[in-house]
Amino acid sequence: MSRLDFVVRRAAFAAVTAVVVLTAVFLLVAVPENPNVSLVKFYAAMAGEDPEAAAAAYRASHNLDKSLWWRYTHWMRNVVTLRFGRSQSMGAPVSDIIVRRAPYTLGYVVPAVALSVVGGVTAGVASALRRGDVSDRAGAVVAYLGYGVPNFYLASVLLLLVGTAFGWDGTGFDTEAGVLTAKNARRYVLPTAVLATTLAASQLRYARSLSADVLGEEFVRLVRAKGAPPGRVARHVVRNAAVPLVTLTFADLLGVLVLNVYVLEFVFDIPGLGAVSLAAVRDRDVPLVLGTTTLVILVGVVGNLLQDVAYAALDPRVDE
Repeated sequence: MSRLDFVVRRAAFAAVTAVVVLTAVFLLVAVPENPNVSLVKFYAAMAGEDPEAAAAAYRASHNLDKSLWWRYTHWMRNVVTLRFGRSQSMGAPVSDIIVRRAPYTLGYVVPAVALSVVGGVTAGVASALRRGDVSDRAGAVVAYLGYGVPNFYLASVLLLLVGTAFGWDGTGFDTEAGVLTAKNARRYVLPTAVLATTLAASQLRYARSLSADVLGEEFVRLVRAKGAPPGRVARHVVRNAAVPLVTLTFADLLGVLVLNVYVLEFVFDIPGLGAVSLAAVRDRDVPLVLGTTTLVILVGVVGNLLQDVAYAALDPRVDE
């Protein structure tokens, strides 16, 4: 099977997975009664109006009186064109809200991922090359601490320390200013540090374990026996550990990011996608809930597809 055939098959599988998961999400939201209908009835009764008439008008205005199949096909067409309707709580198109809020999330996610991958893999390979000495043990301790300490606790401790030492609370973004203006840029320091700590710890563990396995191979022992410097040995190790490391990296990053974005944006008061998603659930904003949930699903599916593409590019056995 050629690399192209492999990628095409994985892309088809990703598309089917996306449709199945999106269908399940739609059914979870669409089959039960819309939670806002009960509120409409309540406020109509309080105003002395007919609750059932008000509920019927609400259902008609939001196409809830249509068949389930009509709503499903209509929603899937909108997903393909990235039109998720209009937010009921914010009064703006969901797509526009996502576009406005995404930079706040990317502002700390992108540098955290870059720092963690470079730092974690480098430290993991170095630790494996010095297996058994003090630096190796210290790296293992740091990795387990970084991976084991909950992010919400680490974020709270950092906020307390920074506030005590510098009189700065480290939270609060000016949404009127640019995302990367001087006023907002410093607000990314703490969430970037917290997220990078967790991600780097997992990358260090994976890189150390996989590098240690490669170091036990016959060809590495031969390279070392010829007197190769540590840098050359490290290049051989990274090249041969790249395939499983890329697979583990993608899978771990997706899981950690999806969970920690919500925590960090709550603790640091970041007006990003995680905060918007939580606000949508709190406000019973169904279009916004569906929009943000769909985005998470698409990111997960695309991320796994990129993992498969990277695997096909790095592993020559795919062509066998």
